[in-house]
Amino acid sequence: MNHKRLAAIAIIVLLGLLGILAARPGLAARSSDQPGRIPAMRAQPADLAGRRAAHPAPPHLGLGALEAWARALLRAPRAGPTPASPFSLDTAITLPGVVGSSVAWGDYDNDGRLDFLLTGCTDIACSGPPISRLYHNDGGGRFSPAPGLSLPGVFEGSVAWGDYDNDGRLDLLLTGCTDFNCRGRISQLYHNDGGGTFSLDTAISLPGVYGSSVAWGDYDNDGRLDFLFTGVTGSGYISQLYHNDGGGTFSLAPGLSLPGEYWGSVAWGDYDNDGRLDFLLTGCYDSDCYGPFSQLYHNDGGGTFSLAPGLSLPGVVGSSMAWGDYDNDGRLDLLLTGCTDRFCGGCISQLYHNDGGGTFSLDTAISPPEV
Repeated sequence: MNHKRLAAIAIIVLLGLLGILAARPGLAARSSDQPGRIPAMRAQPADLAGRRAAHPAPPHLGLGALEAWARALLRAPRAGPTPASPFSLDTAITLPGVVGSSVAWGDYDNDGRLDFLLTGCTDIACSGPPISRLYHNDGGGRFSPAPGLSLPGVFEGSVAWGDYDNDGRLDLLLTGCTDFNCRGRISQLYHNDGGGTFSLDTAISLPGVYGSSVAWGDYDNDGRLDFLFTGVTGSGYISQLYHNDGGGTFSLAPGLSLPGEYWGSVAWGDYDNDGRLDFLLTGCYDSDCYGPFSQLYHNDGGGTFSLAPGLSLPGVVGSSMAWGDYDNDGRLDLLLTGCTDRFCGGCISQLYHNDGGGTFSLDTAISPPEV
């Protein structure tokens, strides 16, 4: 029998005994300082909290009232077990702990199982070289480092998968610092040659960046993936959109001027359902980070973009954001996180509902932790 019910039964039995004793001359006064009452009950175990909340007992009860309370406790619905978490730690794989990190899933060998790439420093001081490690999904919940693959280790960077040449294999864009002092910075595109091998695409030369973010997206609907990337170079901050010209070549999108940023994030999404990818850009644009920003750019077609009118979002740095239609109304909503000032004195995690017509409203029904 459940120990909650045993406790209630014990109370009833005890009350019965007290009633017998109280009926004997000279004993009634000993049972309590007050006629007809017993001393206050000690606190019950914590697992009775649910029922006691529904049937609270005052500090002192008459015998009849206490018995009624105990019987109500017995009749109260039994609390079920605490729901199990839908997730469990997979102990079959041991991964290095990393900081200044980035991760991305992608089925690089087309075996129908998602693999992942992991980058970062393996200790907070970055005393050793950073890593860029591709883990192959062997099936059955097992992963192993992809054999024969050597990528430059990076931290404070970003990684993104995308099939830029439409050969049916995911290629890789990798950015970040290759050493603790960030004297080495890279932005490198690796072509997936098949058979688990990758080669550096030397046909494109990109400025090396850190504090970076990268994202693939076909902004002009020509069937080829373009990419947007941001970060700190040796001489400043950039936000650059590269157009995929086909044949493995890329060029800077003409006529587009974006604020250079760092320690931010970029994400593509067609927020107004006009069939063209728009993008959100966050981060800092000056060395002192006096003004973090969050700017949504509307794709006007013909390779042109403009700031979405009438939209004001809190500026964030050290940020991450993601598009997703959380209420299935057919419009992409926005989850936005980060610091709202350079000292990270204020942090936000805010969900914005897409109300249509280019407008968003803060969803106050949810209060995620500020990060």
